[in-house]
Amino acid sequence: MKKTILISILVILSLSLSSIILYDAFLLEVREEPIGSDIIDPNAPIDPTDPTDPIDEIPEPIVYEFISNETQYQDQDMTITLEKIRKFDSDVYVVDVKVRNMAVIQSMFAKDTFGKNISETTSSMARRSGAIVAINGDYYGYRFRGLIIRNGRLYLDTPRSAPDNMSMTLNVNGIMSSVLEGSDTGDNILKTGVYQSFSFGPVLVEDSEIQSLESEFALRKNPRTAVGMIEPYHYIFLVVDGRTSQSPGLSIKELAQTFIDLGATFAYNLDGGGSSALWFNGKIVNKPTFDGVRFGERTVSDVLTLTPISEEDND
Repeated sequence: MKKTILISILVILSLSLSSIILYDAFLLEVREEPIGSDIIDPNAPIDPTDPTDPIDEIPEPIVYEFISNETQYQDQDMTITLEKIRKFDSDVYVVDVKVRNMAVIQSMFAKDTFGKNISETTSSMARRSGAIVAINGDYYGYRFRGLIIRNGRLYLDTPRSAPDNMSMTLNVNGIMSSVLEGSDTGDNILKTGVYQSFSFGPVLVEDSEIQSLESEFALRKNPRTAVGMIEPYHYIFLVVDGRTSQSPGLSIKELAQTFIDLGATFAYNLDGGGSSALWFNGKIVNKPTFDGVRFGERTVSDVLTLTPISEEDND
């Protein structure tokens, strides 16, 4: 009996000692952080100061080959192509531009002055600014009404009368659209990010649909200048020769259809007729004419340009 009791005591002591040893062992493993905290979460943001964080190599920036010739131009900020096509038995010059920096789309006033009856040829302004592309604008100085925002500054906010009271706007986020003049103040429109606006018209295409263009003005064939957007940062500058047997010009409806055929989701008509002029990489490439007999540029109050801004492009 005594022997049995002794064995039992020894077993109990042995178990107690083992428990103490195991408990001490577990105490050695106790950590403030929970188990599994050292597992890498693939969705967690990488801390660049932590040497244990895996950091992929920084991708090399895209380098665009510099191109400059009679039909193409490319630098780090834009890619431009010029194509002459036939539409409705007329010569149409299509400038397709993909922009990587909205600052290349600029406007310019004749003689660098805003005001009535101040004019200069498109080529003169383009040459002075170093523009690759320049088209005549809205000839605001002749009417001196409308919403005139140029290069991020509000110059004029005097609404025109309906139905000629829709202005084209270009936003810093790349969106080209229209606004009803007088529907908001010019200051408020400026605050939305609009940095260019032109007041001529009409709106040709909106939401990929041709707009109602049934007036007598819309049905006449004439030289035309217009701009459109395929998508943000992708635009079309379009100039049409007119008033000759070779190229009578386009009606407003035909102009709108041309933009649709080119994939535009928005398009807007600018000043045309004898004002229509297209400068591309050092020269006027269309045939401006007022009457189809005398050829040459008409002086205008403003132009819309594509102008290089990177220093390496001006070397």
